[in-house]
Amino acid sequence: MNDETKRDDEPNAEQRNSASNSTGLLAGIKSELSEHIDWIECNYPELQTIQIKAALSVICELEKDSRRYRFLRERDLDAITDGGIFAGKTPENVVLNGSDLDQEIDASLSC
Repeated sequence: MNDETKRDDEPNAEQRNSASNSTGLLAGIKSELSEHIDWIECNYPELQTIQIKAALSVICELEKDSRRYRFLRERDLDAITDGGIFAGKTPENVVLNGSDLDQEIDASLSC
């Protein structure tokens, strides 16, 4: 698929913005927790520091997973011949990216 071809299953601008907003939301939550940890501890003593740090750790892991997936999702299909990291499917031996990668992962997860 070239850049000029738009598939029906490709995310539209609103969906891309939503994904971007979700990533921004995670970053915002992480920032707020980090900046206000002392205030949170004073005003919500039932939340222990360890719980807040655990939440921050989970958010960091989600951000890493998101970056890794976006990297694979946005890889050029020529990565298999040009070298580098890519996602593929066997036994078909095809390189996947974009919505094709999304669909194959979703199908595998639903099994």
